Amino acid sequence: MLRERLTRKEDLLRDYEKDLGKLRQAEILLREKDILLQDLEVTQFKILKKDKQRFPFSCRQINEQKRMKHYFFEILLKILKIISIKKNVLIHLLNSVEYGSFFF
Repeated sequence: MLRERLTRKEDLLRDYEKDLGKLRQAEILLREKDILLQDLEVTQFKILKKDKQRFPFSCRQINEQKRMKHYFFEILLKILKIISIKKNVLIHLLNSVEYGSFFF
């Protein structure tokens, strides 16, 4: 009976030592992966910093430029409309002069 208890305790101790070994291996792997993850984060941060230096425009600046271009094109269209209207008026005046009538 004592021998059975001793055998049982020795078996439990061996299982415990195996589990403890697996736990230590898992801790080592976890530390290694944590180090790799930190290295990856640092690398990504460096890449983002370089990209930011290469492309200094922020989204806000890009949107502002888009608004300015849109505003510029609206003004350009208004100018073209005015030119078109003046052109039509000049054509009408020339036709009126040609036919002897100065009235519209």
